[in-house]
Amino acid sequence: MREYQSKYAGLFQDYVRYREISEKWNPREDALTASFDKFCVKYQAHFTLQELAETWCQKRNTESGNSWINRVCMINSFFRYLNTHGL
Repeated sequence: MREYQSKYAGLFQDYVRYREISEKWNPREDALTASFDKFCVKYQAHFTLQELAETWCQKRNTESGNSWINRVCMINSFFRYLNTHGL
């Protein structure tokens, strides 16, 4: 399993384990989760997790629609996991 660096690392690790057990984890989601973790490391001192997610999910000028949707879907899945598990 990848090592996450942000203060949310424990949440990401639990989420990954949950998705692996559910057989829903895939390389694309792995890369997106790692990318969001790096984003959190850079900005976590200034924003809440919700604000970080909202900022990270904004469509980028150079980004295709599919790439943007993939990022948004990963965040939706992560927050559904957090909500379902009362975190």
